[in-house]
Amino acid sequence: MRPRFIDIRTKFAGTLIDSGYLEKAKTELLVILESRPGFVGARIRLGVVLQRTGDTDGAIRERKQCAADDPADMRPRAYLASVGVTFPHVHPGTDGD
Repeated sequence: MRPRFIDIRTKFAGTLIDSGYLEKAKTELLVILESRPGFVGARIRLGVVLQRTGDTDGAIRERKQCAADDPADMRPRAYLASVGVTFPHVHPGTDGD
């Protein structure tokens, strides 16, 4: 599948996750993120894969990146809060001061 078909690859990765093929899903998600590092949907799914394979630090890293890339998306912040990690909320249009 061509890397530019990001939406299809992301849905495929989701299906792989749901079916328990976590390593294959991780491979798909990494291909997506190579070409589009700021794609939060793929990064959130990568966090799920990392969490399910026991890489809590990696899952936290991915969710922090999601929160930085899209401050309005509350999904990564909810995950971070669930594992006891705080991440400062920066309102769009401000520098966080």
